[in-house]
Amino acid sequence: MSTQPIHLQSWNRFVLRAFAVAPSLLGATHTWQMDGAAIELRLPSAEKIERDRTVDDPVGRLSSWQVGGNPLEYNIYQVDVRVFVDEHVQLPPELLTRNPNACDLIPQAQQDQLEAVAARHRAMAAKAYEYWTSVIRWVCDDYRIGRPDLVGNESGWSTYLCERISDAPVWVASTDIIITGLHRVGAEVWQSAQERLSQGAEMPIYLAQRQDAEALFAQQDYRRCTIDLCIAAETFLRDKVWASLPSTLADDVRSYVEQASIHNYINKFFPALLDEEHRASYTSEVRNGLRGLFESRNKIMHAGARDLANHEICVAHLRAVRALFALGL
Repeated sequence: MSTQPIHLQSWNRFVLRAFAVAPSLLGATHTWQMDGAAIELRLPSAEKIERDRTVDDPVGRLSSWQVGGNPLEYNIYQVDVRVFVDEHVQLPPELLTRNPNACDLIPQAQQDQLEAVAARHRAMAAKAYEYWTSVIRWVCDDYRIGRPDLVGNESGWSTYLCERISDAPVWVASTDIIITGLHRVGAEVWQSAQERLSQGAEMPIYLAQRQDAEALFAQQDYRRCTIDLCIAAETFLRDKVWASLPSTLADDVRSYVEQASIHNYINKFFPALLDEEHRASYTSEVRNGLRGLFESRNKIMHAGARDLANHEICVAHLRAVRALFALGL
């Protein structure tokens, strides 16, 4: 049986969570290079979403609209990733007119080769998708995008007070219903993400750590949230201070700065980088919050303190780290 080189590309579909877009972005693509392969990620089209309107596992769904029915926002549940690599496999051309996996036309050696190619492409697609979600979380500053859904243990039923003997209900407690919206991505944010993808840019590690801390906070894991916030804050402070050091600085001075305690960074090194206005804001709003954060971390890590890892304290710690990052530099 005659064969010819068949040039291959791959297609994978990935589940996406907590992601919403403006109607103009339906069907939009991001393209970039990664590990010698060309990557294309595509959002579902309006036509595909409409076709999936009645299925249990849709690629997306209209989530917000104006009076009169004009769409405002779509939740996206699945995206497609294509991988293009300059490689081919010698195969019979008849395969292109048959259903996939026509094993009667493909010798075992070529079947094994196709499985190996598919495995490589799957790994590249998964890596590309994870990179894309990290960039989207970065440009949106939203830790939720692409992360698994958090499902609590609440049933939706309220607390019932009942008479002890008859079990007759006496009182049903009021309940809070919390509805959180998503960060709607528009054309400007989509283009910003494309620019970072094209550059191969990576989210700063301190921002990734802060987003991890926010995810832990949402899971009510306040102890680990506190620890991750400390890592985020310390990485940010050291990164900014080290980047400011002149190249001509003596090695022993540079070594002293690099090995200094975090308290020196909080109280001396970092404030010295700020202009007068930002230094006043840092001194009045941020510094004490950072001191409290690291004090909580030390007591949690070294004394096993549990009372310093709760919702209210973590809210204050998150606020302090966000205020620190807002100072930029």
